[in-house]
Amino acid sequence: MWQKCHMDPLNSLEEPVAPTVHDVGETKLWRAVVLQAFVDATEPNDLIDTSVAYARDQARAWMFSVSSSVRADFEAVCDLAAMDPFAIRAIARRCLETGKRVHRATLTSALRLPEDK
Repeated sequence: MWQKCHMDPLNSLEEPVAPTVHDVGETKLWRAVVLQAFVDATEPNDLIDTSVAYARDQARAWMFSVSSSVRADFEAVCDLAAMDPFAIRAIARRCLETGKRVHRATLTSALRLPEDK
């Protein structure tokens, strides 16, 4: 289970990653899923590329759903990734509110996650 620790430099939220979690392949895989959803969800609203817009809409629906089963799915994936789903949602909301687009490398660095090679 994730645990809150350290401050996130993006917006002073608690860092949503437990530093004691070993980066085993499975954890890294689920982190990649969450990070890609985050990147997709924070794409701008005025996209022309329909495939990117579709991925954005799907990621937002998954992360911010009011459906309890969909919310539980997102939270379960975050748990597998050792990430706090509430902090991930809060950071994504802040990015959407401010219009700030965060690329995967920036988010990975801000969360102090190891870069995928």
